[in-house]
Amino acid sequence: MSSIVTNFSDLDLTKTYSYSDYLLWQFTERVELIKGFILKMSPAPSSNHQSVSYNLIGCFYENFKKSLAEFLKHHLT
Repeated sequence: MSSIVTNFSDLDLTKTYSYSDYLLWQFTERVELIKGFILKMSPAPSSNHQSVSYNLIGCFYENFKKSLAEFLKHHLT
């Protein structure tokens, strides 16, 4: 393939492509080229999803921190 590709649907997903092919792709879909094969990437998570994830991670961290402190207090003294 040596021409500019502007539509993802113009690509044959059963073929393998090179990095030089990849550089000619000018469509909006997010894709990866792994071992010559095209894989569509997942869309970025929404801001709501990121906010919920951040809050959950904070809860897990606080819980882990307390548990670790209790564990160390009982086992190192």
